[in-house]
Amino acid sequence: MNTDERAVRDLLAPLDPAAAVRVDADQRARARVDALAMGGARTPGARIGASKARWRLAALGAAACAAALAMIGVLAVNPADSAYAGPPPAPLSVTPANLEGAREELLALAETAEARPEPAPAGDVAYVRTAQWTLTWVQDADTDEFGWGIAPVDHQVWRSASQDAGYSVEAPQPAEHLSGDADPVLSLFEQGPSESDGMDEGLAMTWEPGELATDPGALEAQLPEIWDTDSTSTATLFSALQELYGERPVTPAEQGAVLRMLAGRDDVRFAGEATDREGRSGLLFLTEDTESVEGGLLQRRVMFAPDTGMPLYHETVLMESDAPTPGELPQVNNYTVLVASAWVAEVKQIP
Repeated sequence: MNTDERAVRDLLAPLDPAAAVRVDADQRARARVDALAMGGARTPGARIGASKARWRLAALGAAACAAALAMIGVLAVNPADSAYAGPPPAPLSVTPANLEGAREELLALAETAEARPEPAPAGDVAYVRTAQWTLTWVQDADTDEFGWGIAPVDHQVWRSASQDAGYSVEAPQPAEHLSGDADPVLSLFEQGPSESDGMDEGLAMTWEPGELATDPGALEAQLPEIWDTDSTSTATLFSALQELYGERPVTPAEQGAVLRMLAGRDDVRFAGEATDREGRSGLLFLTEDTESVEGGLLQRRVMFAPDTGMPLYHETVLMESDAPTPGELPQVNNYTVLVASAWVAEVKQIP
């Protein structure tokens, strides 16, 4: 664990249900801001001072410590309008509401995914665009006043399979104050849009084309590598998939292996049909996660397209918590819409 990651964990662990999750390299690189550097030698709960913004921040989503902090310090371009600001959404409603075993549905989706023709890649650069929302709390270091808000971001990232180029742009939408002290919440995006360029910004690709296993058993052992852990719990696998889908496109064979791997897990549940926040219909699956939450319970949810078997959306829902929350549970701590993914010829090319 490097100094930056340790600073994030020391600072946020007391109120972060994702404190047990390793922060990925991309998030870690983007979270190197003055506030973290100043907090590196401090114990949890120590105050942090800064010339412009004297506040502390935590996020309650999957691996959310740096995910929310990243929005403070790095610029983003392409500030397109987004539909993801607004009050905390309820978890995606499903029909039927009761949870069932998922094996049959997942195996059917695997067959659908594997039947798709392999698209000819236009290049060796992975392009992924996501729309993300993170529930965030902020504490003013002078007054100790808490504030709750949401942090929506439109994110585009390019990663070269040759590991020699990368580029990430984030278009934060205005932070929205929900309750408590508004000033630190609304200061989240004062520094404006940002970008990251180059392989030193954590834009390496975990698995190059052809390296991701297409055998379900081998994939089960391989996926936790993205978090540098030996755990093969279903919660770890869901978390790894959430990260993988934001890193690069998956082939029909790779996605088929993902679905067959999940079909072999007794603690994966089929939640039913749902409509994501882009209006797309899909099949929603979930598992419970107690590993990432001390004194609480998360549900990790992912939705797949019924006609392709490919991922559309994932969200992390806080079901139980000993930590303070701005509203009644369950509540969505983070959701990510997988807007687009493709292989392109060069960095900054949009398919």
